[in-house]
Amino acid sequence: MLKRRLKLLGKILAGLIPLAAAFLLIERWRGQIALANFQQELRAKGERLSPDDFASSPSDADNGAPAAFAAIDRLQRGFVLPHCDPPRMKIMPSGRAIVCFRENE
Repeated sequence: MLKRRLKLLGKILAGLIPLAAAFLLIERWRGQIALANFQQELRAKGERLSPDDFASSPSDADNGAPAAFAAIDRLQRGFVLPHCDPPRMKIMPSGRAIVCFRENE
């Protein structure tokens, strides 16, 4: 009795697996056809779909990098920037570090 039920369950699963695979395959094809039709409609309306259509190079008027670099060059040492930078972190032979955050006086 148990063997008959297991055989029946196996046959049902053996029938459902190909059915599910066929369903997924048909849905994929249906989706591809629907997407192609939708893209064709958008192209007919004049919409841009290619990534190359959206690529643009910024003009020199929109680029603020030269103005920023010119402002950095105008900074004077001592007025805005400190005369002496704080010392860096020192590594000890034991592998630990001494963090130096104060300027030498």
